[in-house]
Amino acid sequence: MQAEAIEPGIAQAPYPLAANYRSVLNNPRPATRDPGPSRQSILKVLYDNGVPIVAGTDGALPGYSLLREVELYVQAGFTPLQAIQAATRVSARALSQGAEMGTITLGKRADFVVLDANPLTDISAIRRTRFVVTNGKMYEPTALWRLAGFRAAK
Repeated sequence: MQAEAIEPGIAQAPYPLAANYRSVLNNPRPATRDPGPSRQSILKVLYDNGVPIVAGTDGALPGYSLLREVELYVQAGFTPLQAIQAATRVSARALSQGAEMGTITLGKRADFVVLDANPLTDISAIRRTRFVVTNGKMYEPTALWRLAGFRAAK
């Protein structure tokens, strides 16, 4: 399996990061008679039974991996809003920071992105960032990616 199939942002990553990511890819397991429930179906059952699902990454590609995780939540059966909330409101609450962040509300800290399309109708729109706003300043995302050593998407 190619790295790009798992992590679409790998093509833009700085070489050392991309090489590291590709070096730890596991080969798919051979098919078994009873593969059991998929990770996605388990995730949805947990969510439907009240378990808070918090989006995050333990490595991989900074920025890109979180976007991919949100997309996978939608593939698992979450609505786009539920998937986005797993990366915002639910995550803030899990960190006991819900009063300070996690939603755009008067008096809260709010770093956010402005997108070119509506992610509630197409979750892949979370990859089409027009602007990043942090600490009250607006930035063009391509310049930020370049500063971090990433290449522009083709």
